[in-house]
Amino acid sequence: DGDGLSDADELTIGTDPNNPDTDGDGIPDGDEVNGGSNPLDPCDPVAAPGCFFGIHIPTAFSPNNVGNVVNNTYSIIVGSNIKDINFIILDRLGNKVFESNDKQFVWDGYFKGKACNSGVYAYMVNVEYWNGTVEVKSGNITLIR
Repeated sequence: DGDGLSDADELTIGTDPNNPDTDGDGIPDGDEVNGGSNPLDPCDPVAAPGCFFGIHIPTAFSPNNVGNVVNNTYSIIVGSNIKDINFIILDRLGNKVFESNDKQFVWDGYFKGKACNSGVYAYMVNVEYWNGTVEVKSGNITLIR
């Protein structure tokens, strides 16, 4: 397949002898093996396109359909090293207004069908990494209407 590895080597390693880039990270399997990275892991090396580790939690959004549509809903960016999350948003009185276990959740700024008021909301997220580590993070999200 032109990736610099023999078919026998590819079968031993577990890569596809008919695909020069088995993990689809844009780096030929032979280059990954020669560079010491795993040709079956699209995030090895970490600098591969599309790889992100950890969790990024934005601090504000504006669900008013004005301006940048990206900010009309709230979501987080979850890296490939995270197995599970539990994300909770609380109002200023400590009432839960949103909760999700979906790593790709989207919150529209509503609670029980009604628009939440502008203001600062607390979040708490429990993160479980693939290596078994568990982490709890908390902070604030500003909702701007």
